[in-house]
Amino acid sequence: MDGPLVGWQNADTTRGTLSIIKTCLVTIFACTWTIQHLNVPAAHDGEWRRFFRVCKWMLVTILLPEFILAHAIMELVLAVEAMRHMKRTSFSTPGWGQIAVVYPRWLALLVDSPNRWPALRSMLGQKPVDRLAYEEQQRRPSTTSSSQPSTTSSSQSEEHPSHMVRWTLTHAYFANMGGFVFSPGPIAVPLTGEYLASFYGHFDLPKITEDEIKDRSKTDGLAKAFSVFQISHLVLSLIVRRSQGLPSSQLEILTLAFAICGVVTYAVYWYKPKDVAVPISVRTKYGEDEPGRALPRLTTFESFWRVVTNNKDDRSRPLGRVPNDNIPVNRAGFAHTATFLLAFVSAAFASLHAVAWDFDFPTAAEATIWHVCTILTITLPPLGLLGIPLSQSTWRQGNPRDFQYATVRVLRELCWQLETAEEKKKLNFIREMLEAQYDTGFRPARDGHFIRVPYANLLWSAGEVPHPNDHLRQQMLDFVDKRGAFQNRPDLDLPPGYSSNLHRLFQLIDGHGSKKMVEEVATIGVFPRRSLLPTAFNKWLVYITMGLYCAARLVLVAVGLSSMRAMPQGVYRSTWADYFPAI
Repeated sequence: MDGPLVGWQNADTTRGTLSIIKTCLVTIFACTWTIQHLNVPAAHDGEWRRFFRVCKWMLVTILLPEFILAHAIMELVLAVEAMRHMKRTSFSTPGWGQIAVVYPRWLALLVDSPNRWPALRSMLGQKPVDRLAYEEQQRRPSTTSSSQPSTTSSSQSEEHPSHMVRWTLTHAYFANMGGFVFSPGPIAVPLTGEYLASFYGHFDLPKITEDEIKDRSKTDGLAKAFSVFQISHLVLSLIVRRSQGLPSSQLEILTLAFAICGVVTYAVYWYKPKDVAVPISVRTKYGEDEPGRALPRLTTFESFWRVVTNNKDDRSRPLGRVPNDNIPVNRAGFAHTATFLLAFVSAAFASLHAVAWDFDFPTAAEATIWHVCTILTITLPPLGLLGIPLSQSTWRQGNPRDFQYATVRVLRELCWQLETAEEKKKLNFIREMLEAQYDTGFRPARDGHFIRVPYANLLWSAGEVPHPNDHLRQQMLDFVDKRGAFQNRPDLDLPPGYSSNLHRLFQLIDGHGSKKMVEEVATIGVFPRRSLLPTAFNKWLVYITMGLYCAARLVLVAVGLSSMRAMPQGVYRSTWADYFPAI
C-alpha cells in the first residue's frame, strides 16, 4: 500500500484527478489520430468516405495499436524490397539509366553489408552473402556511365547526374501507397514500387524529387511535434515518478502502452508521406492509343486482414487504390511473417499492462479483473495468431508429380480426339509447358524460395467473362469422365481419385476456396492437397480471439478510469517533470 486511498482531487498546487485524465486522453488522441499514414484514396472516393475511413482506422488504432505497429514494420519491409528490386533492375536491364537508388545511411548498413543482422535480412528476403565474393565485388572499379548508373547506397548527400531520378525510401513508400497510377480505363490502376521495378520498360516514370513528394504530403510539422512532445512528457513523468518512488495511476500505465507503441510507429513511418490525396498519373512508353492492353498482371502485395483470415482476394474487381493493410507477398511457403510479427508485438504491448500489477485498486475485485485481463491480452493474440498456421495447414492427397504426369497424358490423348487445328495447337502448347515443368522438377529460385507455377497460368479463367480456356477445361473434364463426344475414348491408367482432383483444381482456379488453397496449393508440384481443417475454423479462431482480446482491452480501460475514484495520495504529488508545459 502507498498510503491511504483518497478520492477526487482538484488541481491546485498538486496534480489533480482531472488533469491526469485530460493528459492521458490527449496523449491517446495523439497516438491514434495524428499517427495515421493512410494510403492514397481512389479517385471516386468522396469526402465522407475518406472521413469514415480515417475514423475506422482511428478505432482500429485505439483497440489494436499493435496491429498498426506491425503493419508499419511490414510496410517498411515492402518499401525496402521495392528499392532492392529497383537496384537489381539497374544492373540487369541494358540501357537502363534514369534512376539511381539511394538508401538512407542506416538502411544501407543493413541491406548492403554481408551477413549483418541475418534475421532481419531474412525478413527482407535476402540470403546470406558470401563474404569473399562480396569483398571481391567491393574491390572492382566502378564502371558508372550514362547508360548504367551507379546505384549507390550512400547517404542523401551523394551527387548524381541531373538527368537521373533519385529513387529514395520516400519514393518507394509513395509508390506502394498508390502514389503512381496508370489509367487504362475509367478506374486508375496503382503502380507499386515492385511493379514499376518489374516492368520499368512499360512506363515513363515522372522525374519527381523527394522534396516534391514531401510537398504533396500533408504532414503537419506542428501536429507531429505536438504529438511527440505530449508522448515524451508522459514517458518522462512516469520515469521520474518511478525513480522518486512515487506511485502512478493505472490510466497512465494504459496510456504509456499507447505512447511507446506510438513512438515506435512514428519512427518506422518516418519516411512515409502522409495524407496524400491525389496520385501522379503515369503514361506508357507505347503512346496513348493502346494503354493497358498488354498491362502485365503481377501481385505485389497482400492484405494483412485476408492473410490472417485466409480469405482470398476478389481478382475480378478492379483495384482502384492500395488497401491500407498492404503487406509483402508471402514467399515462405508456410505462414506469413506478418502473423508471427503481430503475435510478438501484441504480447510485448500487452505486457506493459503488467507494470500496474501491484498497484493499489479501490477494491480487490478490480485488482483481480485487472490481473485476469492483463493475462488475457498477453496470451490471446499469440494463441490465436500462432494457431492460424495450423488452421491453414493442408495435407497431401496424392502424389503431385503423378497428378502432373497424368494431366500431361490426358492432354496428349485429348489432342488426338480434337478436330480443329486451332484447338490442337493450343492444347499442345499447354501440354508442352506442363511437360517442361515436369522435366525440370520443383527447384528453388535464386533467393532460396521455391518457384511455384500456378496451374491457373495455363488453365486460367477470367471470372466475369468466358475465357477461351474455359471450353478446353470442359473438354478435359468430359474426356476424363467419358461424357459427351468422349464416351468411347480408350481407357487410361489414371491415378486413383484423379477425376475428383481435376474437378477441384478447376474450382480453385476459378477462386472457389480459401486464400491459401487458391494462391499456394493450386500450383504445379504442390497440388493435390486438401485443407486439414474447415475454412470456417480459421475465421472463427480469429473472430473469437480478437473479440475476447478487444473486450479485455476495453475492460482494462474501464478499470483504469474507475480506479481514479480512489487513488493513493502519492499519485497526486508533483515532480519537477510536471512543471514542463503540456496539455
